[in-house]
Amino acid sequence: MATKKTKKNKTPKKKQALESPLKGLYLSLRLKAFITDIFMIYTPMLYIMTYAILGSAKDFRENQSAIFLCLLFYALTHSFFIAFKSQSPGMRYAQFKLVKNNGEKVGFFLALWRFV
Repeated sequence: MATKKTKKNKTPKKKQALESPLKGLYLSLRLKAFITDIFMIYTPMLYIMTYAILGSAKDFRENQSAIFLCLLFYALTHSFFIAFKSQSPGMRYAQFKLVKNNGEKVGFFLALWRFV
């Protein structure tokens, strides 16, 4: 990547100092979105699978296929949100979108691949 040179042929160092705080801010927004998505999408799904379908927490812990189905359903739900709205509920709360480098929406399979 080319950088502009100053009059004394020195590269400016202000840009490097600005990138670091912005990167930390972006990570905190992603963490905020992730935690929100877990509580809004995954937790109700686990609760329904545990008590409405299986009947008890013990049955849920012993049934590996139920755990896999919950994770699969969460992955599909999250990917649909990303593909059609460019935001999950957590991303909407954190006020950012996921788009490609050219500004287009991310497709369903690319969003699913990101989840995996």
